[in-house]
Amino acid sequence: MSLRRLVSDPSAGALRLRGAWSRRQAAQREAGASAADSPGAARPRSPSLRLALASGIAVAALLGCTALARGESQLQPAPDAAPVASGSEAFQEDFDLANRRLSDTGESRYFVLRPGFQKVLASGGTASGALQRAFGRLLPLPGAGQTILTITVLDETRELAGVLTRVVEERETINGQLYEIARNYFAIDPQTGDVFYFGEDVNFYEGGRVVNQSGSWLADGSRNRTGLLVPGAPTVGMKYYQEVAPDTALDRAEVLSASDQCSTPAGVFEECLVLRETTPLEPRIAEQKIYAPGIGLVQDQALRLVSYGDVAPPQPRG
Repeated sequence: MSLRRLVSDPSAGALRLRGAWSRRQAAQREAGASAADSPGAARPRSPSLRLALASGIAVAALLGCTALARGESQLQPAPDAAPVASGSEAFQEDFDLANRRLSDTGESRYFVLRPGFQKVLASGGTASGALQRAFGRLLPLPGAGQTILTITVLDETRELAGVLTRVVEERETINGQLYEIARNYFAIDPQTGDVFYFGEDVNFYEGGRVVNQSGSWLADGSRNRTGLLVPGAPTVGMKYYQEVAPDTALDRAEVLSASDQCSTPAGVFEECLVLRETTPLEPRIAEQKIYAPGIGLVQDQALRLVSYGDVAPPQPRG
């Protein structure tokens, strides 16, 4: 549910991404492939590539967050590293889950695990103000080159590795066409506010049909283990694994700041958490994500928050 990773997928005949909240680069590449093949058509670029090529003024106008205004790139070379380093460079991967009492619902400073809570992030056409009113709120209108990511906490649970987890759905469209649906599994420690990640089931779509499930993994307590998505009380310099699924997902995060400001179409947020995410599976790639207090993720690369809130009252569990 975090970092981009390109993987070869012979069955789909294209490069796919695995790891949730982070397949936008290949998505943009695939979505614009047919247009790029036509005479005189401009070749589409992924959000990350557009950011890398944009001027400093354009980046600041698009993203508006102080971490970027300081000149910190969202797509950076990352140092080569083994899955678990030593000394001060080590990323924590043991979270003493056996001695925690986790819950499938709750809220921490940077994450809301409440059924019915929804966030919409978008890139592309939204930056020009193309919005429509739906569910009593403003939502982005599909436009050329636009990606819309809708994240919804569902009234569904699933037991994984002996823990009852909450299902959080991510639905991603590109140019108005369904690209991906991922069902992510989380639990929260009510005492610390730490949010743990137990894996995801991923479906990629093409023409309305599932064509790939790359990146799916589930914590099983042995080979695939639970990671920490967002700490309840982050401090600058913290390093930890978000996913521990060898050969599939080894995303890890480092806390860069817990005091940044971030401007999005949904508002300006203070005291934001900034994470730098890397993976030893792609050691030269790094991404940056930003979380706002009381909301959660408000920026993922070129995707920025456009709306948030409860779309339906929580339903009792059946």
